Amino acid sequence: MFPPQHRTLWAAAGLVINRMRWAASGLVINRTLWAAAGLFILSGCVPNGEKNAGEVRTKTPGGLAYIMHHDEPGVQAELGDVLVLQMKYGTADSVLFDSRLNRRPVYVQCTNPSFRGGLEEGLTLLSAGDTATFFLPADSVYHRMFHQPLPKGMRPGEELRFELAVQDVRNEEKDLQAYLRNQSIDALPRASGLYVIRLGQGSGAPVRDGATVTLHYVATLLDGTEFDNTRKRNDPLVFIKGSTVLIDGLEEGVGLLKQGDKARIVIPSYLAFAEKGNYAGLVPPFSTVIYDVEVVGVK
Repeated sequence: MFPPQHRTLWAAAGLVINRMRWAASGLVINRTLWAAAGLFILSGCVPNGEKNAGEVRTKTPGGLAYIMHHDEPGVQAELGDVLVLQMKYGTADSVLFDSRLNRRPVYVQCTNPSFRGGLEEGLTLLSAGDTATFFLPADSVYHRMFHQPLPKGMRPGEELRFELAVQDVRNEEKDLQAYLRNQSIDALPRASGLYVIRLGQGSGAPVRDGATVTLHYVATLLDGTEFDNTRKRNDPLVFIKGSTVLIDGLEEGVGLLKQGDKARIVIPSYLAFAEKGNYAGLVPPFSTVIYDVEVVGVK
């Protein structure tokens, strides 16, 4: 089980948007992480609901107005799930954020609403393949979600439109457990949630804070996608243990080893690259990563 504080993080195309911050169009955004690969055009409407300016809208129990343009059969997102989205938002006559500029999908984690009728209420209506538009008052969005003043020229109560197209719905914890089952890994996690699976036993000096460590590793995602490999470039990582050079999970895992040891270290995102991802987009936000390591030297 991942720590609950990490369920509140959201990400957007290299821009950090966490529980207290959002990012859009160069502005800091709050409580959601977004990114998207291209502009999308939403069309159509739902058959029943509130009609406004030629559009037929439905409301959630909390009062969030929306139009479901395409409702793909599938399991709706739940709290803790991560939606991979295309997104654009703005007023009726201006675009404030268009995710096509980032050329990466937006990763948004489902959390409890920041206010009654907040955008988060709409996320749990969605499944992979859905497209929808959500309508919110600008002052609520900026004051209660972005925690910023209204932009110059924007009126209190002016409507913001969030257009979302869902590419995928993921759950890091479920994906991790599936990986462990498929790999027949029955090791228990450490208190932090880290998994360390011994692959080879060495006989050298233990890794301690202050030691100079030489490390070879192959780094992959859960699906086997490789994003870094010191052996391929014949360039082992040399670092001082405790110098905070490594991601938290790798620092913890290597600290359990000694010279000559080989191990597989399975690192949940909150001990790795968290809501931002890394390696120029090769590691998506909210991704568990795996490091197969060998401690070559300890001095």
